Amino acid sequence: MPTPDRETSKDHYSMQEMMERLRAEGETKSRKRRSNQPHVEQRRKRRRWLILLAVAILLLCFAWIILQMMNKSRVEGELFRASVNRHLSGLLGCQVECDRFRSPDWQTAESSNMRFAGTSGVLKDVLFTDLKADLTAGSFFRNEWDIASLRVDSATVAFQSSTASKPLLDDANIGSTPTPVDDGFRLGLTATPAFVSIQDLRIAKLALSWPEANDAPNSIDGMIASGSLNASEFRIEASGGVWHGGVWPDLPLEKATVTHTAGGTSIDNARFRLTEKTQLRAAGMITHSALGPSGSLDINVDATSISDLLPEVWKSRIHGKTTVQGAKYLIKPGRPNVFTGTLAMDGAVLENFPGLAALGAFFKNELYTKIELRKLTADFSHSRDVTTIENIDGFKHGESRLRGSVKIFRDGRLEGKLELHLHTPDATIPQFIRQEDGLGVVAFTLGGTVTNPTDSLSEQFPIVAPLTVDPSLIKEPSAEEK
Repeated sequence: MPTPDRETSKDHYSMQEMMERLRAEGETKSRKRRSNQPHVEQRRKRRRWLILLAVAILLLCFAWIILQMMNKSRVEGELFRASVNRHLSGLLGCQVECDRFRSPDWQTAESSNMRFAGTSGVLKDVLFTDLKADLTAGSFFRNEWDIASLRVDSATVAFQSSTASKPLLDDANIGSTPTPVDDGFRLGLTATPAFVSIQDLRIAKLALSWPEANDAPNSIDGMIASGSLNASEFRIEASGGVWHGGVWPDLPLEKATVTHTAGGTSIDNARFRLTEKTQLRAAGMITHSALGPSGSLDINVDATSISDLLPEVWKSRIHGKTTVQGAKYLIKPGRPNVFTGTLAMDGAVLENFPGLAALGAFFKNELYTKIELRKLTADFSHSRDVTTIENIDGFKHGESRLRGSVKIFRDGRLEGKLELHLHTPDATIPQFIRQEDGLGVVAFTLGGTVTNPTDSLSEQFPIVAPLTVDPSLIKEPSAEEK
């Protein structure tokens, strides 16, 4: 008779029931395994691809390292230097010489010196010192040097007075692609670039020089410059430095922008410092031909006191506010450069000249020792050899007038022919050659040197036996005349 526990136990199965249950559990696990099999296979494939990708990346990195080592060895080699010199010499039409390159990393090339000598264009000689070029990645896969940044410690650029038939940047070189020489290695920096472009050029010390007629030198040194070079133009901005031999002795440069293209050289807003408070600004175009450069620059000068522009010995002799009108800087082949324009002065005063002192002593009146001119104008022309001031015309109604011309030569000599119109109480004084508008006219010459000027008034009006003149006879100008 069965016990109550066995009859009421829920875990009591017959053998057949147990077998059926085990078969059901096995089928369930098989179905689960079959349903999970696609996911397992996807994970296996993903792992295989990741491994292959990692291996490929490692191989590429290894290959890139090998290529960098090969490119570094090649760039720093003598054959690369010789190829660069030969190719650039043919491309630019001059003799190019550079020191062997250094390549600290795969995008950088350095050289101690690079020189362009005997060019057939507007340049005569160019010397770059301590160059460092950072090239773009594309430069290693294309037949050009695309320089993202070029740093130069110092550069000396000498222009020549005339050009041959092929300028440095002519229509054949700008916007074209000359056929390069195959250097036998293309996956790396080429030694025979079809073109060189510079996105950012920086020069710590820049010096320029160029000759005028008879090879008279001009130069600007001590500049800091930045610029760029592309297929159509070379643009540079410079500041600092001093212009020697130009429109003024040792003229400090504040800033200038120069753009050179196949059509010529454009100068935009070049600013020079004449005095502490006075600027000279220049802008214009210079073209280049086989005969030499030619062009015209418009010049603007701030209004200033004439004494600020004169040598020390003249500061106490001439006074007045000065403006320069219609000024130009003219450049012509085979001729000295010329700075021309019109000088206008308000409230001009001439004093402390020996001749005026003689006039005062002759007439026994201090009014004659100082000539006051309400307005004065004159045309000037300044070159390296001579400065000419002509069509001088200054006046003060009813009292005085000055006319004539003066030349100042390079060696400091003065030559001038002038007429001084003065109110005189006696028209019969022989020194006065004529009367004009109620004023006596005396002609005299200017001579001596810039540092020691002389005039003929001292001889024409000797102090001995002076003429006594009543000061009341000398007419004072009316308010309207003033």
